[in-house]
Amino acid sequence: MPSLKKASLNKPLWITIKLVVLVLLVGFICLKLNKSRNVHEEMWQGIWGVFREEHKTLLFVILLMPFNWGLEAVKWKALTSPLIKMKFLKALEAVLTGLSLGFITPHGIGDYLGRIMQNDAKGRFRLIGAVMLGRICQMIPTALFGLIGIYYFFKDLKLVFYITLATLFISIILYMIAKSLSKKNNSLGFFRKLRFYTGMITEYRTRIIIQVIGLSMARYVVFAFQFLIILKLFLPDLNIWVGFAGVTWILFMKSVLPTFNFLSDLGVREFSAVYFFDIYQVDLISVISASLVIWIINILIPSIVGAPFSLKMKLQTK
Repeated sequence: MPSLKKASLNKPLWITIKLVVLVLLVGFICLKLNKSRNVHEEMWQGIWGVFREEHKTLLFVILLMPFNWGLEAVKWKALTSPLIKMKFLKALEAVLTGLSLGFITPHGIGDYLGRIMQNDAKGRFRLIGAVMLGRICQMIPTALFGLIGIYYFFKDLKLVFYITLATLFISIILYMIAKSLSKKNNSLGFFRKLRFYTGMITEYRTRIIIQVIGLSMARYVVFAFQFLIILKLFLPDLNIWVGFAGVTWILFMKSVLPTFNFLSDLGVREFSAVYFFDIYQVDLISVISASLVIWIINILIPSIVGAPFSLKMKLQTK
């Protein structure tokens, strides 16, 4: 019983922390943009100007979007292969369903449900482990490239070195814990149930894990390339390396900040972008505009496309 009480206390505390973070993010963005009296007008004028004058480049970025999510579908197909033999289009449906549901649900719950419930195979909830492994693999390029953004922000190689060591240490510890919890001879009932959902992580062959990491790396490069192009459209004079470092910083911060994941972390990108580019005295309204446009292209549009697929979710297994 004490453990249940502790868990019930931890949940409100965690929600409170996330609410505080959300308020601070919004407050920080408003404070930084308060220098301009016509923020919304300037922002929409800038966005409309890019749509009008750079429509060919913008179309190229939009065409990269299905390639981006196609890579995620191939990754999901590989992740589900130990349990389900899935075709590419079915994997794409599952990914877009998860994206669509994750768009309107907190904590990424919708992403799990959308992907899993597009299948009616027995034991489909074991795919929770597949979703978790996919996220872990996606975090690898996010953390590695994020070191570039951290260096450009703090200008401290020692800090980058220590963060790298800490990340490796934490990763090893987490892997050892996961390995220990998923042992078949674990006698505790809670861990037996946990193993049913996460045990699949330990069942992957090395070849599949390497493939998933490679696809995660490719997805990261495509997304970062899209973001950098959009930034350059709004800020033609922006140094390319500063721009790339800013993108890696934004993606890293989005992954580590404790947020609700509501609307796919809209607001976290903007906060991270403002926080980074402010030290380089870049026009922050243009930065916010670029962040909003990439969110529309890579999150909003595919979420709308994926919404009808939610009607095909299977409530029962075979």
